Amino acid sequence: MAEPTYSYFVYGLNVESSFQLPELSPGEGTPDVTIRYGPVPTSLRGAVESGSFYQAAPGSFLLLVEEVARYLVTGGKQIVIQREPNAGHDEIALFLLGCAFAPLLQQRGLLPLHCSGIEAQGGCIAFVGHSGIGKSSLAGAFLKRGYPILTDDILVISLVSDGNPQAYPGYPQLKLWPDTISKLGEARPSLLPIRPGIDKFRRPIRDEFYKDALPLKRLYVLDISDAGEIEVVPMSGSAKVAAIIRNTYHLGFVKGLGKGTEHFRLCNTLAEKLTVKKVTRPRDPYLLEELADVLEADFS
Repeated sequence: MAEPTYSYFVYGLNVESSFQLPELSPGEGTPDVTIRYGPVPTSLRGAVESGSFYQAAPGSFLLLVEEVARYLVTGGKQIVIQREPNAGHDEIALFLLGCAFAPLLQQRGLLPLHCSGIEAQGGCIAFVGHSGIGKSSLAGAFLKRGYPILTDDILVISLVSDGNPQAYPGYPQLKLWPDTISKLGEARPSLLPIRPGIDKFRRPIRDEFYKDALPLKRLYVLDISDAGEIEVVPMSGSAKVAAIIRNTYHLGFVKGLGKGTEHFRLCNTLAEKLTVKKVTRPRDPYLLEELADVLEADFS
């Protein structure tokens, strides 16, 4: 008797999994990606690049997460997971949907950006910046204003037939630190940690999730300064390209996968097609609603 499989849709891909992933939206159709449990080696044969938690080669990638699992990603089509005995589903799924999917997307020639994104006026508005800059806070603020969320972690970009950028959604969940929960007025007791022992929480957004692909309309690069005002300044030329490259999700994987040249060309073409603006806000206090006001006026 064949084991049951489960169908999902994430990052623009149909996924067939041998185990349930309730974090994801249901899917159907021929699978682009299969996920299953199975044996995974402790080292990657032919690796040309390695870090403290990964080894990479063209066409294959090994992710090593201590006390959680090993993930083998091959050909942009398959992820095999060997879990550690005491690892729970939340930990396995957290690294699967982030660090393991990033190289798979790169293997497929797609661009994963580390950002949050909303739907506005028939397009995707995306916010990038370093960890802790306030991407999730901003997404949550726009959610309260009625803007559906596309992603709060990875936004997948491809260039469609006319050369314009298309954005594909992640999965229906916000990841919030305690200070962000307070800013947004969420009820912390109702939220679950993203991983045991981590003071960061997941907020499901099933009814407020935008699950279809959209044209990518605008990219805001978030930054902070000691100035007292919010500034929005258009970016151009090499600065746009550098911002897109810098905010690629796990940029360090690209070289080992043999995708360096392809990745640069994609980022360069995206920069030519896309409006990119640098947004600088005061360091303290975080004027969240004021920032949302400024950006809403800008993209409207």
